Amino acid sequence: MLRRAERVPEAATRGKRRSRVQVSVVLVAYLGGIAGLALAGETFRLVMWATGTGPLALGVLLLGIGLSAARRRLALRKRGIGVVARYSHGGGQKKYFRYTDLQGGEHEIVADYATPTLGGGRPERIKVVYDPAEPDRAVCTLATRTLVWRGAGIVLLGVPVLLLGLFMTVGQVVGLLV
Repeated sequence: MLRRAERVPEAATRGKRRSRVQVSVVLVAYLGGIAGLALAGETFRLVMWATGTGPLALGVLLLGIGLSAARRRLALRKRGIGVVARYSHGGGQKKYFRYTDLQGGEHEIVADYATPTLGGGRPERIKVVYDPAEPDRAVCTLATRTLVWRGAGIVLLGVPVLLLGLFMTVGQVVGLLV
């Protein structure tokens, strides 16, 4: 039977191979779209396809980051443990806080700039929610209005940019085929 240390390189190799395949598929689809539109003599659609990948990638990136952060925050809200973190060091936008988990382990987190402080204006203490299975995974608690505004910003910016990118890429090929 293989030990864990012997299986790690195999898993890492599989992950790299999967990543290369994904990049190759995207590249083939992109170049195939350009070739197909060029062969069809559709110059306008070709330019739309070629430049549409920018908005498409930006839309996917914005929504991906927003959904990932929301999913992590929701998961920690369900199973996380709330503790008070004390100011450690830093200043400006990067303030570091230390918190102790239930087993007594010390951990550090960079505070979100919108994190409300506990007990006054000075950044002495904040509330942190951490994952009991992985105490280094933690988020600062945020006011509900902050979460609503961030969610609205991602939706109001990310969705239209993604839709524009889809229209400029997939929409051109579909329009050609119809």
